[in-house]
Amino acid sequence: MRQIYDLPAHEDSLDSKNISPELVLDFKPKIGENRGIIQISALNLDTLAQGVTSPQKTPILKRARRKFISQALALKLVDIESSPLKGAYWNTYHCGNVIHQKEHTLTSRYCNGRWCGVCNAIRTRNLIIGYEASLKALQASFFVTLTIVSIPAHELSNALDGMLRTFQVIAQKFKTRRYRNTSMSQLVGIRKTEVTYNAITNTYHPHYHCIIEGEVMATALVTEWLARYPTASIKAQRVIPVTDGIVHELFKYVTKIVTKSKGKTKVTPIKALDLIFSAMKGRQIFKAFGIPKLREVSEDIDQIQAQEHTEIKHVTYDMWQYVTHVHDWINEDGEFLTGYKPLQADIDAISNF
Repeated sequence: MRQIYDLPAHEDSLDSKNISPELVLDFKPKIGENRGIIQISALNLDTLAQGVTSPQKTPILKRARRKFISQALALKLVDIESSPLKGAYWNTYHCGNVIHQKEHTLTSRYCNGRWCGVCNAIRTRNLIIGYEASLKALQASFFVTLTIVSIPAHELSNALDGMLRTFQVIAQKFKTRRYRNTSMSQLVGIRKTEVTYNAITNTYHPHYHCIIEGEVMATALVTEWLARYPTASIKAQRVIPVTDGIVHELFKYVTKIVTKSKGKTKVTPIKALDLIFSAMKGRQIFKAFGIPKLREVSEDIDQIQAQEHTEIKHVTYDMWQYVTHVHDWINEDGEFLTGYKPLQADIDAISNF
């Protein structure tokens, strides 16, 4: 069944309630004889899932899928009344709602949220490209994991502060050694802060993932870390050679959205995620050291981003508006930008939020 939806040319058509002013883009359809009337399918999630089994791997479909999941996650996070990030979560709900198109180039504004799948994809790509040359120039680089014991929620912020101070003390120790003896190796690499949540024990696990130049320095870093965190598990610390897959994983996320609960059921712990994102607010997630040998790259994505999508068939329309209940961007003539329909796995994912 298809229904006719009237898309009037005023700001209410943007569903702009609760959106921060900097994220608003004017969506003013060119009103012709049809007065902006568009045709879209009024389908529920069960209907959308029927008959859709093929993987959706083109960049524009991946973008639509990330938007679908991120918007559902943002709505759950917004419901946490005490969260200091409520406004930022609303920004994620509206992230990239309006797209301007010029041929195969799509331009939109983004929320820059660390919990936003759309923004994280852009951020990951920017970081990989930004660090690629520097990381390749490192001699025999190693992937290092530095952990502490898991902790309760109220200790998370202080633990992150303590870990940063500890790492800085260690880095300064290596720097002083090199200053006194230039034959000593320099600590060169990149550090990423990550926090995971254990739904079974209701504890948080802050840790560092690093890429370090040289096995000797990588091993020495772990030794110094364990000397300052003697209760940390030796087995939990890792030193392994870097591969391309590891580099990609390093830049992907600040925490895992899905975790396992009792019976190995996968869940998304909304309150725990909010606590993690709140504790990480204002903190630098990625830090390069050994500069100038390793140049630092900004984590932030520009608010306005332009991206090439050569797979797009529509090249004549210059503005698209995201319509939540059809999970796609639509132009004034009712055409869909991506044709995305949630797979059953996508629907299952948001049902756990």
